[in-house]
Amino acid sequence: MATNSMNQQQPTADIKTIPCMKRKIIYKIFELYDDHAVTDVTFRVSNPIALIPAHRLVLSATSQYFRTLFNSESGSNPIIEIKDVDSDTFERLIIFCYMGEARLTKTNAYKILKTARHFQLNTIPISIIMSSARQHSSTSILKEVTYFSEVVMNKINELYEEQELTDVTFKLSNPDALVKAHRLILSAASPYFRYLFNSDRGNYPQIEILEIDSESFQQLVSACYTCSVPLRMDNVCQILDAAKKLQLKDVVDACFDYLRENLVGISLMAIQTRGSTFEKPVLRYNPREDNWEKSFNIKVSATNFGMVHLMDRVYFIGGIIKGQVNNRAVAFNIRTKARTELPTMNHSRYDLSASVLNGKVYVIGGRTENNKILQSVEMYEPYTDEWKEVGNLITPRFGAGVVAMRGKIFVMGGYNGGDLKSIECYNPNTNRWKPCKDMSVAHFMPGVAAHRGYIYVLGGWSIANHAAVERYDVNLNTWTKVCFLDVGRCGIGCVSLGNHLWAIGGAFEGEEKDCVSVYDEESDKWSSRSSLIKSGVYYCFTLNDIK
Repeated sequence: MATNSMNQQQPTADIKTIPCMKRKIIYKIFELYDDHAVTDVTFRVSNPIALIPAHRLVLSATSQYFRTLFNSESGSNPIIEIKDVDSDTFERLIIFCYMGEARLTKTNAYKILKTARHFQLNTIPISIIMSSARQHSSTSILKEVTYFSEVVMNKINELYEEQELTDVTFKLSNPDALVKAHRLILSAASPYFRYLFNSDRGNYPQIEILEIDSESFQQLVSACYTCSVPLRMDNVCQILDAAKKLQLKDVVDACFDYLRENLVGISLMAIQTRGSTFEKPVLRYNPREDNWEKSFNIKVSATNFGMVHLMDRVYFIGGIIKGQVNNRAVAFNIRTKARTELPTMNHSRYDLSASVLNGKVYVIGGRTENNKILQSVEMYEPYTDEWKEVGNLITPRFGAGVVAMRGKIFVMGGYNGGDLKSIECYNPNTNRWKPCKDMSVAHFMPGVAAHRGYIYVLGGWSIANHAAVERYDVNLNTWTKVCFLDVGRCGIGCVSLGNHLWAIGGAFEGEEKDCVSVYDEESDKWSSRSSLIKSGVYYCFTLNDIK
């Protein structure tokens, strides 16, 4: 539970319940108990003498006796002595607290029932009745365990809401958000947390989690207790990405189910970035009619700006306004048409490259006053609404192609005293760039996209052929030439959609183009699609349609 949650008004969420998650967590808790993992209390019991480890959280959830004990002065001891009960009976009751099964026989039933009442295990009579009636039917066992999972998980959720017995605090990217939780529950819900708590980093009472946005992390920790997650079209992709990192498979499945229920298709969008007016048309491709339709105009007062698309927003970054290089950034919501002025960058720049990685916006290189070519890279975090500088490029450049793939950013080509063939790769974990194998030809202002596991670089404004296309294999660090474009040009809007790579618009020797080409990898051929309704250089992306 966050000690200071975000109070922004949010659209109504669809609460996706994950019933199987409760049962899986209960089973995993018992496995952790069996392995003596994350245990935080040991009982010393006599007749015969035995040391029985357990988890305070589970016992508190199943018994008011233990809850009161652990809140007392003697209950804080790592070893607690239990009198007036034999070790066999006590151990059976501890196992019941985990599995909902008391493993009764005719000779021990009365003793266990009596002891259960002493320790205020109020659900034990139900277990006895069901055990005698079910005759070990697998269906009855499933019903009992499901019932028990509901009871225990609901009680654990109460303890979580009351911040009782929490033993770890997470410090998030939002400095005001601290999330307290129980190591046991997170370990049972996710292998990510099991690995974390077994590492040196996981031994500290407060652990930093900066690679996942604060809101998604809070919701996913809560999901480990409630076995439900609030989903909306404006947050499902962020929660899905965070759930993948935290290895919460049931939440990942719930996100995909939600998307399948709410998405009716994917639209190919194109926004003009270079033209004769400040009014930039936003086009949508109609695949049924094979034509382009104008959706609306966006007024952009800058030229030579950078663009990225993240969720429902497009970001217009930097550029030149009235002859002055600027450091402004504006976000425009494609669905609501709302425009938001963002904090300014640390450096003014134009002819920059921009990309999105892990929900963050990266602005790379470009030019500033007096045509100085920049080496600097900045990162915008939407959740903290701030820019910060990250690792510099190896080679300053502008007009480069950029793409994010497999958790890294690749920047290629561009210009620095001449057209560049070099390519660099940024790793956010190390905050460093490293060189990759050069392209076979230089590409200045190329079209770039990740498509079917490769990076494609298309055309560009260079001495070499404007129609040249190359494909980069990230695993092998090798380049392969593929079929030339049917119409060579620079500034191509490039996007992967389905099994095809799209090359949209562009310019050649100062003349803006309206052509649209589609590449088929199987045949290694380009084919034409319906032309744009307005020639120009375009930024292209895909947008999920919703019901």
